[in-house]
Amino acid sequence: MEKNLSPLDSTVRDYVAGQLFLSRVVPILFTLLPSTIWFYLGWCVSPTSGVCSLGVSILFVFVVIFFSVSLLVCLYGLWSIERWLPSVPEPCYELLRRGEGGGEYVIHPSVPHPSSSQRTAWELEVSEFESQRKKLVIRAVYSDRLGNNIFQYVYARLRAAHLDLAFEAPALGGPFRVVPVRVARWQQGSGGEEEHAFLLRSRKGNEKTTLGVCKLRKRLSSRGRGFGQEVAAISPKVRAWLEEPTSRYSMNTSLFIGWEVVIGGWLRPCLEFGPKSGLRLQNSAKQFFSWGDLDVAVHIRLGDILWGHHTSYRPLPLSFYRSALKAIAARFHVPTLGRVVLVTEAPKHPLIERMICDLKDWGLKGTNTIPPIARSFEAWSSGGVDGDLAALFSSPSMVLSISSFCWWPAALSTKARVLVVPIWGLTRPHTWRPSPREYPLRHVKHDLTIRDYKVANIDASISPRVIEISLDLPCWGGNTKSSYDTLFD
Repeated sequence: MEKNLSPLDSTVRDYVAGQLFLSRVVPILFTLLPSTIWFYLGWCVSPTSGVCSLGVSILFVFVVIFFSVSLLVCLYGLWSIERWLPSVPEPCYELLRRGEGGGEYVIHPSVPHPSSSQRTAWELEVSEFESQRKKLVIRAVYSDRLGNNIFQYVYARLRAAHLDLAFEAPALGGPFRVVPVRVARWQQGSGGEEEHAFLLRSRKGNEKTTLGVCKLRKRLSSRGRGFGQEVAAISPKVRAWLEEPTSRYSMNTSLFIGWEVVIGGWLRPCLEFGPKSGLRLQNSAKQFFSWGDLDVAVHIRLGDILWGHHTSYRPLPLSFYRSALKAIAARFHVPTLGRVVLVTEAPKHPLIERMICDLKDWGLKGTNTIPPIARSFEAWSSGGVDGDLAALFSSPSMVLSISSFCWWPAALSTKARVLVVPIWGLTRPHTWRPSPREYPLRHVKHDLTIRDYKVANIDASISPRVIEISLDLPCWGGNTKSSYDTLFD
C-alpha cells in the first residue's frame, strides 16, 4: 500500500489498473483467436502442407480452448469492474415517488454526477411541500455483505428522518432480519415522541425546543399545515449532515453522533437473544454461549479476507493477538485471563488450527515467576451468522478483526468492558475518493471509531472501553502458504 494513498483509495487505484489492463488484453485476445483459427485452416488446405496430423489438430483444439476461456474470463472481469466502479460513488439509497395508482418510480437529479450539496438541495426542493412529501420514499440500496448492509440501512434511515420522509429497505440478513423494512413518517425509530422531538429540535436549530411531536402534529392538522411547512428553514447543522459526502459504502460513524441511542434502539434488540426477547438462533443446537468475566472473544474472519482482493482487508499476525491479550490483562490488572475463544466461521481451517497451537505454546507457558496469559485457548463457531454475532455481542471482552461484521456487535455491546481494535486498512480513519474520474473533488470520510455518547452532552471522544493497536503491515499477498507463514514470524 502506498504511503500517500488511503486504504480505500488504494483499492480504487487497483481496480482502475485492472480495468486498464483488461481493456488492453481483450482486443489482443479477440485478434489472436480468429488469427489462430485462420492460420490452422490455411495450413490444412495448403497444397504443400499435406494432410493435417492428429497431433497438430489436438494442439489446435487446446489452443482454441485456452484463448476462448481466457477471453471469457477477461470479458467477465472487465464487465465486473466496469459495473462496480461507477456504482461506488453513488449513494446507498434511492429516492422514490409514488404515483396515483399505487405504482412507484425512482427519480434522479437533473444534473449528471451531482455533488453532495447539489443532491441535498434537489432533495429538499422536491420535498418542500407537504403534498409532495407524502409521495416520496427513501429506499436503502444494499451492496456486498451483512456488515456493509447494516451501515447502508442505518445511513438511509437517518437520512429519511432528517428529510422527514417515509423509509423502506430490503430485509437484512442474520439476526437483523426482524428490523423494520417499512417506516412511515413520524415513526422513524423506536424512540417515540422523544426521538421526534429531537428531530424537530435539529431541524429547527433550537436545542431548547421540547414541544412534543404528537401535540405539534395535532396542532398542525387543525390548521391544515404539515410538518415540513412548520419547519420551513432547515437548520445549518442538519444541512451539513445531509451534505456530508458519502458513497455506497457509508462507513462514517461520525454521522451517528447524537443518534446512538436511536440506532441502538433499532439494532440492539436483534442481538439480545433470550426468552425475554422472543428471538431464537437459527441453529437451535447451539443457541447460547456462556462467558466468564475474564473470558475473551477473538473474532477471526476468513473467507474473502484471505483472497487478497482488497487492500483494506487482511488477516492479522499472531503478534497482534499477543499484544491484544496482554493489553486486556493489564486493563483488568490480572496476570491470567479466562478462556480465549476464537470465534470464526471455520474452526477447523488450517490457519485457525495453527493459530490455536501457537497461542497455546505462547500463552500457557507459565513458570514460578510468570503465570500463563490465559487459562485456555479454543476455536468456536455456532454454525451460523446469528450465533456468531450473539456470542461476540455478549462477550465481556472482545478483540476485533478488520471487518465490518464484528464492528456492529462491538459497537452495540453493553456488556463488553474492553474492546481491542486493530488500526489498519478498513479500521483506520481516513478520507478517500470513490471515483476520481466522475467525482474528482469528492472526498469521503471513512471512520469506524467506536465512541461513547452522552445523551445530555454529546461527546464524540473515543470510548474508554477501546484499546487501539496501530499496525504497520503490508497488503495481504493472497491465499498461499508463504502468506500464511508471514502471520507467524
